[in-house]
Amino acid sequence: MTYYFLLFIIYSFIGWIYESTLCSVRDKKLINRGFLNGPICPIYGTGALVVIILLGDVKDILALFLSSILLTGILEYLTSYLMEKLFHAKWWDYSYRSFNINGRVCLEGALVFGTLSVITVFYINLFTNKVLSVVNDNILNLISLILLIILVVDTIFTVNSLLSLNSRLKQVQEAFNKYIEASKVKTDKIKFNILDKFEESEFYSEKIKHILSVKRFQDKRIMKAFPNFKSTKYYEAFERIKDNIIKSRDNHKRK
Repeated sequence: MTYYFLLFIIYSFIGWIYESTLCSVRDKKLINRGFLNGPICPIYGTGALVVIILLGDVKDILALFLSSILLTGILEYLTSYLMEKLFHAKWWDYSYRSFNINGRVCLEGALVFGTLSVITVFYINLFTNKVLSVVNDNILNLISLILLIILVVDTIFTVNSLLSLNSRLKQVQEAFNKYIEASKVKTDKIKFNILDKFEESEFYSEKIKHILSVKRFQDKRIMKAFPNFKSTKYYEAFERIKDNIIKSRDNHKRK
C-alpha cells in the first residue's frame, strides 16, 4: 500500500508540473493548476496507477497506447461527471475541440494521455521503482504517513471551501430567482444590464450584498486554476461572484 500510495503522489506531482507549466505558458502567468491547494493533480496519479497496475506487463507499444487511451479516457469522463454532480460545477469543457464527448474528453487529450502512459510504463516507472527500492522501508512509511496527513487535510479544506461556495451561491441564486419571478423576466433573455438592476431591487439584501462582496482565497484560486469553471446549478450567482473577483483583481493590478 505504501508503494502504490507513493506512486500516486509522485505521478500526481508530475501531472501538476505538466498541467501548471502548460497553463502558465498558455496564459503567460503562473497558475497553480489542480483541484487541491497542494502541488498535485490526483487525476494524473490515479490514471498512472490504473495504467501501471492493469497494463504494466503489456510489451507491445501500440497495444499499450490504445489501451491507455481507453482507460484514461474513461477515468477522465467519470471524474468530470462525478465532480459535476458533487459540486454542481463543470471544471473543464472540451466542447470547442474536435472529436469530444459531451465536452468531458477529447481526442487531443486522449492522445496526450496515451503517449504519457507509454512513457510512464516503459521509462519513468522503471526509474521510480529503482529510486524507491534503495530507500529504507521505515523511511518510506514515515514519508507516506506525512504525505497522507497533508493530503487528507488539503482535501477536507478544499471540499469544505467548495461546499461553502455552493451554499453562498444558493442563497444568491434564490434571491435572484425571486427577483426574476417578481420582474417576470424570462431567464433565457437575461443580460448583465438586467443583472445590474437586481442590485436595485428589494431582493438585494445586506446579506446578499455581503456574500457577493466577500472575495475568499479559495474562490479566487479555483477560478484562476480553472478558467472554464462554471456552476451548473447556480449559474447567474456564480457569474456575478466571478465578475466581482475579476474586477477586484484588475483594480489591484492597476494599483
